[in-house]
Amino acid sequence: RVCYILREGETQAPAEVQRGFDVIRTAVEKSRRAMKPGVTGNSIDIISRGIVTDAGYPEFPYALGHQLGRVAHDGGALLGPL
Repeated sequence: RVCYILREGETQAPAEVQRGFDVIRTAVEKSRRAMKPGVTGNSIDIISRGIVTDAGYPEFPYALGHQLGRVAHDGGALLGPL
């Protein structure tokens, strides 16, 4: 979840903030569309990482995502490298 609060006098987010948001939104959407039975979580993570790094941002040092259970990190499915 991302939020940008406009500063006084701004009518929209700065271009670099909007660009970052757009890159992440694209990565999430393309990853979501790639999720199908039999596709590994690591494969989904690779798609997202590629979009982010191809846009010039550094590779993020964590998994793309995980399932939610009784607690946030209770094991199970992982969208990321093992």
